[in-house]
Amino acid sequence: MKRLAIVFALLLVTLGAQSVFAVAAPTIFDIQNGMYAEGDTLTIENVTVVATRYNGIWVAEAPFGAYNGIWVYMGSTTNVPGDIVDVTGVYKEYYGLTELSSATATVTGSGPVPAPTYMSAASLVADPEPWESCAVQIFNGLGVVETSDVLGHGYWTCQAFDGSVVNFDDYFYDDTTVLKGQCYNNATGIWEYTWGEFRMEPFVDGFPLVDCAVDNDAASFGAVKSLFR
Repeated sequence: MKRLAIVFALLLVTLGAQSVFAVAAPTIFDIQNGMYAEGDTLTIENVTVVATRYNGIWVAEAPFGAYNGIWVYMGSTTNVPGDIVDVTGVYKEYYGLTELSSATATVTGSGPVPAPTYMSAASLVADPEPWESCAVQIFNGLGVVETSDVLGHGYWTCQAFDGSVVNFDDYFYDDTTVLKGQCYNNATGIWEYTWGEFRMEPFVDGFPLVDCAVDNDAASFGAVKSLFR
């Protein structure tokens, strides 16, 4: 009996130690900051789908800031923005893009789509890595300086009114409607790393077009709305 009591006590101590030192679930922040090795199979929990494409999803975790977004490659998806999901996949650096590959996403709920991070073009371009696969809004006015007719691959380039140059891609947005000299009040989309460069993937409604004579950098939301009345 004494021996059994000792064994039972040791078991309780062991279980208690396991609960104290239990390994926390992986987070997007940790993955983006190199806390895991490529090839590790990881599960991130209670993350929100921010945007989708035919072969995967972009997800984010609170507080929805720097290093809080990641691309999830699944091959296909039925998810929609606002889905709250648990994702299991293999951590991979795909030509420099951090992703969870060969992944599955289990829906556990739904909620609001997180608002994009509001930032200047200069700060985004100066330090792009923390915002990889995050939803951002560049609040500066921008002007189109080169279109996909010249650059190809659905790419175009804008210069912000702070002088920063920002590259764009056409997954959500129709690049054939982009004209050299167009002006935008701001730009909203997913900040993605593709083909060796960071690019904005603007949403379909990600550009308020404005008259280039308007001081876009200072235009208020009300002033922009008035342009379309």
